[in-house]
Amino acid sequence: MKNSWQAPISRGNSMEYLKEKLKRTKKILKHWNKEVFSSFMKRKQELLAEIEELDAMTMKGLSKKIYELKGWIY
Repeated sequence: MKNSWQAPISRGNSMEYLKEKLKRTKKILKHWNKEVFSSFMKRKQELLAEIEELDAMTMKGLSKKIYELKGWIY
């Protein structure tokens, strides 16, 4: 990003110069956002699915254990 900001722009007045620099920066940030946060969100969804699966397994195990304990008590 630093290189993009420092790259020379050969045309226009100061407002056009700034506009071009911001335009380049926006393009880089959009790409970075897509690359970094899309993989982050994908990993987050994978982890949440794994947690739900583990919760379901735990509840099955607890239900079985409770059933066994009830049988032992009665």
